[in-house]
Amino acid sequence: MKKKSLVLASLLLTATALASCGKTEKPNGGLTVEGWNVVANANPKDDGTSSTGEVTLSPTTANSTCPTTFDTSKQYKVSYWSTMGDTLKSTVTSHLKDGKYLPDYPNIEVELVTYSGYTELRNAIVTAIPTGGYPDLSFCYPDHVALYNNAEVVTHLDSFIQSPTFGIDSSNITGAFYGEGAAFGDGHMYALPFAKSTEVLYYDKDFFTANELEIPTTWSEMWTLCEDILAIDENCIPLGIDSEANLFIELAKQYGFDYTNTSGEFLFDNEGNRSFVQSLANMYDEGYFTTQTLYGTYTSSLFSSKTDPRCYMCIGSTGGAQYQYSDAFETGIAMIPAADGGSSAVISQGPSLCMFDKAPDQELASWLVTKFLLSDEVQIDYAKASGYIPVTQSAQNSTTYQTYLDGRTQNTKPGVIAKAAYQSVQQLPYYFTSAAFNGSSTARDEVGNIIVNVISGTKSIDSAFKNAMDECEYAAS
Repeated sequence: MKKKSLVLASLLLTATALASCGKTEKPNGGLTVEGWNVVANANPKDDGTSSTGEVTLSPTTANSTCPTTFDTSKQYKVSYWSTMGDTLKSTVTSHLKDGKYLPDYPNIEVELVTYSGYTELRNAIVTAIPTGGYPDLSFCYPDHVALYNNAEVVTHLDSFIQSPTFGIDSSNITGAFYGEGAAFGDGHMYALPFAKSTEVLYYDKDFFTANELEIPTTWSEMWTLCEDILAIDENCIPLGIDSEANLFIELAKQYGFDYTNTSGEFLFDNEGNRSFVQSLANMYDEGYFTTQTLYGTYTSSLFSSKTDPRCYMCIGSTGGAQYQYSDAFETGIAMIPAADGGSSAVISQGPSLCMFDKAPDQELASWLVTKFLLSDEVQIDYAKASGYIPVTQSAQNSTTYQTYLDGRTQNTKPGVIAKAAYQSVQQLPYYFTSAAFNGSSTARDEVGNIIVNVISGTKSIDSAFKNAMDECEYAAS
């Protein structure tokens, strides 16, 4: 596929800028809200509508066609870039033959390359695009795919999904997750979900019970609770927040303030968003919370700590539930607070899989790795190890996974992970995703920077928002 030199140059400049300045259903079925028999069907999108999750694939693709045969006598190496830590990487490799080769295709070697976070992974791919050094397969978010698409290097998956020989049953993938891969306006599938998560409120259940504290359901209740907790333990930081970007985007959604839209416009510089950022700065000054950037690492380490200072609550991903466990207390899990006078909304996140433009037989090898990652065995074990939700109905409804979820009443690390997964299911009606377009990835970074810069006093409200808008407009230009 032909790539445009000007676009590649632009991407290289974008990568440099990123490094210097710094993450939907008429359902096909599967996940449910009450138990596992009632399907959630109201997943609000960023524009206030609900997506059916239905995808009509194009019968042909503009940039790639799945081969009809695969040469099993030839050796292939598929580079697979992800953000998996050691535990999750080990979970995947345990299903590979000798930890390296596909069980059904031993001529395909899987080369796992891991990055410390999604931003680092995205930046590495953007930097590699001009030289052609990008991977065969990678974890991705929709806004990352939109960025890579500037250079037309993401493979259309339509013909692979529909292949009579190598295709998959797309109806086995939960519709809300499946629809994200086609949310780019041209009718093509660019990604398939691998594992999905959302944000929840982790809390020290023993502390709450001993002090007769109530779980906050609104943000005003949260700040009152933080004040009460400080009165009990003056050395603590009541609340840890793991993602400043998620906090901004969720608050904007909950309160009904603009963020971005499907036309690719940056709308987050408005009085509503400025107001809640200033409120956050006030609450930070009161000592009510800290964030990952300001603390220097994930605030789950404060939450699970046995020494001062510590947090008694943490807003973090269900995908990181394993780090919210402590043998010193029971971890409770609830929905994050909702807007006062607004609505409940939680961000849909977790990695999808995208394939990159390579020779046809190499793309097919990558596709076979993708199918392997969507197999029930991998999906179930990955979910059990992480707290993510399996994306396939067959994995979700399997006896193995259902039995695993039954263990959520146990105060063990697996029990906390199962409890987080179960809470994710209960929140399905409130999931939303933001528009994906050129610059949307930068928007996510920059609204997180706004919170950090304002609450830390590094920048004024005016300069923080102006700088963020400037960076977004530059990235989109």
